[in-house]
Amino acid sequence: MLVGLALVMTCMSGCKQKMKWEEQVWLDEGHFVEVERQAEGTIDFPNSSSIVTRHQEFRYDPLQVLWTAEGATQVESFYIVGRDAYLITMASKSRDEFCMGRRKGDLLLNVLRWRNGRVHEIDQREAPLDRMRMNLSGNAHWILRKDSWGAQHVSWKEVARVTGQFDERPPKLVSDFYTRTPNLSCN
Repeated sequence: MLVGLALVMTCMSGCKQKMKWEEQVWLDEGHFVEVERQAEGTIDFPNSSSIVTRHQEFRYDPLQVLWTAEGATQVESFYIVGRDAYLITMASKSRDEFCMGRRKGDLLLNVLRWRNGRVHEIDQREAPLDRMRMNLSGNAHWILRKDSWGAQHVSWKEVARVTGQFDERPPKLVSDFYTRTPNLSCN
């Protein structure tokens, strides 16, 4: 029994995966920026074909954007208005928990804004959701690993492919995606 447990623990500790890459982000009107991303994960034992994200980082140095998170929080959109940067993450709580005390029609997402190098979580009504796009790979980046260290650069074309979008068209609007997908808003 102890030998089996030791074998499983050894295997799991040796199954760590790391990936560091630049990701091309389509903002709007064909304007692109490059963001730096990093993720660490482990093989989803016993399913050796998938990886569970344990830690991740997102960085855009020109506006002093640095976001880190433990776990598999989905980053979905990055947008710049003037000198403000916005990052949208999918709500990590269940729909019922997230919507408790919120307005009908609120979307199941969190919005972070960087202004003057400081980050604050803001109410989604303060964010330009009608202009923001689903322009990040979320946690699908593991699919894009090109070798054991992962991709060095992820193009918009690759992001579009893993998120089910067309690479020659602008990404889906956040507001359209959330209102047209069942169960992604409070009611």
